[in-house]
Amino acid sequence: MEKVIFAKMKNQEEVQYQFEVKDLSGMDRVAARVIEALGEPGIVLLEGEMGAGKTTLVNKLCRHLGVIDTVNSPTFALVNIYLDQNDRKIFHLDLYRLESTEEFLEAGMEDYVTHNYWTFIEWPELAIPFAEGNIYRVKISATDTGKRKITIFSKKD
Repeated sequence: MEKVIFAKMKNQEEVQYQFEVKDLSGMDRVAARVIEALGEPGIVLLEGEMGAGKTTLVNKLCRHLGVIDTVNSPTFALVNIYLDQNDRKIFHLDLYRLESTEEFLEAGMEDYVTHNYWTFIEWPELAIPFAEGNIYRVKISATDTGKRKITIFSKKD
């Protein structure tokens, strides 16, 4: 069962939420709460170690946003584009293989971070300087017992 550790703690520019789930199977239950916490579509910067559950969370978020297609990691393709039930685009980027700003720009990735569609970015470090609009930072941490802590730091322009 997921639990909200704290909700809507306000400081100058950020609203912060934190959820905890027992294991990766709890991601589905928390996904709707994460979408609600994020609010409006925007650029979602997903941080976490390898295996923390970034792709699993994106899969569950997309399901709650009405994506019917298979949602999987775009590690080799760099970007997957999904459609929701209303034919709205949802972008999923995995920048793990990119090593520099030049590679990011050569791959045309800046086009995906300058709008307010839902855009989920795994390994987002290279995208941060180019991101515009609603920008959300989501950090996933795994514990030794398999629990996952999902922390949302949001900043809206």
